[in-house]
Order: sequence, then structure tokens, then C-alpha cells
Amino acid sequence: MNTENTRNDDRHHGYDDYRDDGTDTRRREGRTGIYAMVTVAALAVVGVVAALVVGVGTNAHASDRPAPAPTPTPAVNPAPAPTPTVVVSPTIRLLQTQLAQLNYYDGPVNGIDSPALHQAIGYLQRDAGLPQTGNLNPATQQALNRMLAQGNNQMGGS
Repeated sequence: MNTENTRNDDRHHGYDDYRDDGTDTRRREGRTGIYAMVTVAALAVVGVVAALVVGVGTNAHASDRPAPAPTPTPAVNPAPAPTPTVVVSPTIRLLQTQLAQLNYYDGPVNGIDSPALHQAIGYLQRDAGLPQTGNLNPATQQALNRMLAQGNNQMGGS
């Protein structure tokens, strides 16, 4: 097979791998491809060596490195706790007034239930010989009514 005929046949089929001077450009490009592969391989080796020098090849262990700084979490403002509803009761106001007259209660007379009110009820129950629950029950109400009618001699009331 004649090189000249091959060259003409390639041009006839749309291939233009030959220069005007007749040299085959496919062979030159083939060598360029080999040079490119060698260059890429050399760069890869340089990259591996650089990685070894920088950190992979050191004797440092993971425990020797400082822990990464914690990622700050955004502040979450919790919903405010609901404010308890204060119930003002005329019945509690009357009880506070009555226990204050008998010197059992010395807190504010405001119609609001409180630990001081329950403590005063407990003292009244003690003096009446009742179980000290601190809660107003029918027996405690009868003792309170009796002391209000007779006066409380135990606490210095009139």
C-alpha cells in the first residue's frame, strides 16, 4: 500500500491528518498525548508526596490535635412561662378578715389564697382540737364561727 494513496484516500474521506508538507500529524499528536500522560502522572506523584509531607505522614495522632471549636447554636428564646391567673375571691377576703380578727392571720386582706392563709387555718384547727390540714372544711368553719361568736381567748382576742 502506497503512503501517497493512503494520504489521498484519507483526504477523500474527510480526514486531514497530514500537513501540507506531507508529514503525518497523527504520529506527532500521539507523542504529545504521551507527554501529557507523563506530565499528569508526575503531578500526581508530586501531590501524593506533598500530602505525606503536610499531614498524612506525621506522627500526630487524632488525640494530639485540639478538638474543633463547637459550632455556636443560635439562641432560642423559650416562650415565657404563663403568668398564673390570680383569682380574687370575696369568700377568701372574708376568711382573711375573720382570721385576722382572731389574731390567726396577719397577711394582706386581698382575697387571694396564700400559704399564710393556710397556715392561719392550721393554727385555728390546732386550737379547736381538729386535725391540722390547713384547709377550710365544715368542722373548721364551725370552729371559726364559734370562736368569732365567743371571742378567741387563746390568742388574746376579745
